[in-house]
Amino acid sequence: MDGEEALSKVGVGSAAIIAGFAIGIVLQYLIKVVLARFLGPGSYGVFVQGLALVQAAAILSLFGLHMSLPRFISYYKGKKERRLIGETAGTALSIVIPSAIVVSSVLYLSSRWISATVFSEPALVQPLQIFALSVLPLSLFYLAVGFIRGRQNARYKVYLDDLLFPGVELVLVLVFFGLGYGVEGAISAYLISVSAVVIASYWLYRKLADGGFKVSKKTARKLLFFSWPLFILSILTMASKWIDVLMMGWLKESVQVGVYEVAFAVAGVLPLFLSSLKYMFLPVISELYGKGDLGEILELYRTSTRWIFTLVLPLFAGMLIFPSEILNVLFGQSYTAGALALAILSIGYFFHVAVGPAGNILLASGKTRLLLFGMLVLTVVDVVLNLFLIPRYGMVGAAIAMTSGLLAGNAVLLFLAVREVGGHPYTGKYLKSAVSVLVASIPVYGLKMVIEPGLIESVLLGVLLVLIYGSFLYLSGGVQKEDWQMMDEVVGAVRG
Repeated sequence: MDGEEALSKVGVGSAAIIAGFAIGIVLQYLIKVVLARFLGPGSYGVFVQGLALVQAAAILSLFGLHMSLPRFISYYKGKKERRLIGETAGTALSIVIPSAIVVSSVLYLSSRWISATVFSEPALVQPLQIFALSVLPLSLFYLAVGFIRGRQNARYKVYLDDLLFPGVELVLVLVFFGLGYGVEGAISAYLISVSAVVIASYWLYRKLADGGFKVSKKTARKLLFFSWPLFILSILTMASKWIDVLMMGWLKESVQVGVYEVAFAVAGVLPLFLSSLKYMFLPVISELYGKGDLGEILELYRTSTRWIFTLVLPLFAGMLIFPSEILNVLFGQSYTAGALALAILSIGYFFHVAVGPAGNILLASGKTRLLLFGMLVLTVVDVVLNLFLIPRYGMVGAAIAMTSGLLAGNAVLLFLAVREVGGHPYTGKYLKSAVSVLVASIPVYGLKMVIEPGLIESVLLGVLLVLIYGSFLYLSGGVQKEDWQMMDEVVGAVRG
């Protein structure tokens, strides 16, 4: 696989993921809108706290295997040792299933203590007990996505993660709410949905696992030895996603938790585009490492990072210009209190996007301890600042803490990735994108201040922002010849 082929695989594979993400994001945000509007900030805050705990429990059950599985499977693919692919998948399953059962039982039995002692929220007891039943299927689902990622099959990931899971959940949420169920109905919809997607995942396992499911003690030792830093890393990654919500629940009331989570979710759209690229980036560069093609990795890093930087810039500008309008349109007036938090969070997440798939470079090269260090910096900065800022500033303090952690942690990861590949991803081409978004933002912001836009006006201003940005980027030569060639392949892949 040469550099052009690797770039094509990342670009076309990412296009499939982005196409799926486009549908998946709509479904996921429809679910959030329905939940937030139907339950209200208080009950939605209870749901969010329970969801955070069950996802953390699932991550504990996995021992980091969902992160190491893509690397091992792609590496064995590059080495043409196909027998080890099925053996690796079967061994991972044999570890995760009993682990998830134990963790699920502990979460269920300790639900009253967690609700009363940690969160002082009696209404959380029953939701947490129902959520505890989701630990095993959720763990298996995370493992399935990791396995499919290692096989470099973007299409199956889209089917499971972006279409089936949120599609089933949305339908069930509407049904349960229509029958008059509240938080318990929303959680039951989540449990049934993740169980359904695990059944579909099993069929894909059988289809893609070479040599069937085999269990090997030697493979188990190799997986666990490689995965223990990733286990800690996965905990830190989950903490970076949910620590603000959990600490808000600990230090503030559930209403603020609900509002903050909505702002957090909207800002979280920015790294979703990076995640689509990283889905194919990791297995491709793992295969390049397996073949010893180290010279292509830096160029792949540069091009991939520039693509995602250019794509996300206008969305980032929109979040800075229209934070209150976005929250009002999506979730209602009662959630616009999170506008400042949304603007602050978007800064941190945009920096995370601008660093590109730096963490994947460290993971593919086997430098898991360095990746762990970067995430540790992010989490420690976030937690420490949360302790000081949330009691005084509430959700704005949580947003400042998270953004500070994102800036510090990603700066460390960028430094380590640059050292690993022997160069940074940034060139003068980035300046053209930055100038283009500035040219687009100034008149749009000026019009906003003059006309005080409603729903329709805000949408039109957003469209104007994108049009000006795209036009100026094209006229300034910010889109290169190779980008047009890749776009042709991407369009063909999406249509086909």
